[in-house]
Amino acid sequence: MVPSELVIRNVLLMVSKLARDESFRIISGEPISAFDSLNKLWSKSEDNSESASGKKLKKGLIQAINEVSSEMSLCCENIAARAGDLINPQDVLIVHHLSESPTLAAFLASARATRKHRITPFFVTDPMMVNPNKAPGVGFSHALDFSGLVEVPRPTFDLLPASLVTLYISNSACILPSHVYRLIGDYYHPEDVTES
Repeated sequence: MVPSELVIRNVLLMVSKLARDESFRIISGEPISAFDSLNKLWSKSEDNSESASGKKLKKGLIQAINEVSSEMSLCCENIAARAGDLINPQDVLIVHHLSESPTLAAFLASARATRKHRITPFFVTDPMMVNPNKAPGVGFSHALDFSGLVEVPRPTFDLLPASLVTLYISNSACILPSHVYRLIGDYYHPEDVTES
């Protein structure tokens, strides 16, 4: 999947959850509490025989989408503001396409303003590994032109073991890997996650 397709899919899943939550709020007359347990929210049975008024649903859904949109417009500043607290001198950051992400660039610039950090475009744990990895090769974008004809091994695109990931940073919080499912529950409806 192309990264832009992932963004579109995520936005559609978020809007789907917002619509379901708004419909539930209108039908039941009570808002969904932010303090409900994840198990309670996921096991909640929805009665499909009732439906919400289109006008009420539209009004509430537009308001919810506008809230998410304003939250996303501020996420770059919010993420960058936490950079100094999140990066320690002994940490190794593994980033993807720094030049294409203004949020990541702002995060690293903010971290640099508070502490002195070193940016290494190519991280080598063993000096003997420099020679094999500096072998001439075809760039990834050019390798796509030869798709199926040439195999180009690139260490940049190897699988990163989950044990090396200690923190995920989102627009709303810093999340430990063991809590990612809670984040998924906050943004996506369980039926959409299991069906996709």
